[in-house]
Amino acid sequence: MLRSSSRLPLLALLALCVALLVPAGASAAIGPLSSFGGFGEAAGQLRAPQGLAIGSESEVYVADEDNNRIDVFSAAGTFVRAFGKDVGGAGIDVCTSFCQAGEFGIGTAGALYEPVDVALDGSGRVYVADPQNSRIDVFTTAGAFLFAFGKDVKLGGGNRCDAGTGCQSGAFESGAGAFGELEGIGIGGGRLYAADADNNRVAVYDLEGKFQFAFGRNVGGAGVHTCTSVCQAGSAEGKAAIDNPTDVAVSPDGNLYVTFNGGTSGVKIFTAAGVDGVEFGDEGPGFVDGPTAVAIGPDGLVHVADEATEQVKTFSAAGAFVSGFSAEGAAGLTLDCRGAFFVSDYDGGADSSKVHRYGEPGTAAAPCLLPVVVTVLPSNRFKFGKLKLNRKAGTATLTVSVPAPGKLVLKGNGLVKATKSAAKAGIVKLAVKPKGKLKRKLGELGKAVAKAKLTFTPSGGTALTKAKSLTLKQKLG
Repeated sequence: MLRSSSRLPLLALLALCVALLVPAGASAAIGPLSSFGGFGEAAGQLRAPQGLAIGSESEVYVADEDNNRIDVFSAAGTFVRAFGKDVGGAGIDVCTSFCQAGEFGIGTAGALYEPVDVALDGSGRVYVADPQNSRIDVFTTAGAFLFAFGKDVKLGGGNRCDAGTGCQSGAFESGAGAFGELEGIGIGGGRLYAADADNNRVAVYDLEGKFQFAFGRNVGGAGVHTCTSVCQAGSAEGKAAIDNPTDVAVSPDGNLYVTFNGGTSGVKIFTAAGVDGVEFGDEGPGFVDGPTAVAIGPDGLVHVADEATEQVKTFSAAGAFVSGFSAEGAAGLTLDCRGAFFVSDYDGGADSSKVHRYGEPGTAAAPCLLPVVVTVLPSNRFKFGKLKLNRKAGTATLTVSVPAPGKLVLKGNGLVKATKSAAKAGIVKLAVKPKGKLKRKLGELGKAVAKAKLTFTPSGGTALTKAKSLTLKQKLG
């Protein structure tokens, strides 16, 4: 997430120029629906809102940079809570009614120092990009601090810390697991991806904070574009280069979309392993001049917040320009389940510091009512039938009535395992054959009892096992 201090001059002129490049009528139906926030540090106010994320309850999480906290609003824009060190007063790290700016407390566990982005993992954890502390801070959705990670964030040494171990600011460097300057983060496929602007690379971690690898041109040495243990800052030019990355998003198919805004600007596609692919948005009608955030819709479309032109631009998954619309500020970006866009607006003045919601007129606020799908599993309630004896051979045939297609397995001590598939509901016959001690006993006494178990697993259903004693008989002499 590129911060607003990096806006380019002549903003209005650039906005006009790019607007002329957008096809007439493109996304004409998309416009402002509502806004929330406003400049200040009280409950429900914002100062420099940056990255945005939508939670499982359709709540909107806002990285409130100058308030050193995360603010949470309902989908309709009602303030819910904020969290960060001392946001509710000394020793109160979650607030709902009385709120103040958080104490940045350099390096302290749970303290945020100008957070710029936020992401959720879908299991109750909130990850915050904390660039001034050179680390990622992790909280519960309720705002309780869990842990932080980054190079040397633990007091006394270590790359993960919590309130028990004590935390400090991480190392600002180019080594493995370190951050030069965090800008944006994205989560997908059980990993967190962090855009590191100063190091011209994307760093990859598991969700417990363990460094996996980084990618970018020459990050592992000349011609080596990934690194795991020995890393360096990436190059700004050439294949696989990421010149000042600002954000990263993970698509449903696992590809990574990385916005960059250095000597040139645009979006690059990488595989989850960091393999360089298509670059787009660097020219033509979809030109993005100051990309700050990227979000992937459920349909796979790629949406880019262009702060320099105050627009949101939409591309296909392959990078073809689709449409664009004007969006005030265009610093942070996320989408809800209704297809509405939430865009953070910050230019340092009292008239901004808001989050705007855009969409087609009449777009309802989340949450979305998902259809209730009732899955009826096929029945597994089979019934034992008759046991037909073959006294000459000392074997038998067991009939079983099954209620659906599926698989039957008969086994037991002293029995040869029998397996049979049923193509439809009806009667199935299974061979019952003795072996070992049971077979010898049957041959000596002419009668033997087998303890059998029959398991029936209907196709697409769950297995059911029943036990039954089977008496085998054999003619002697």
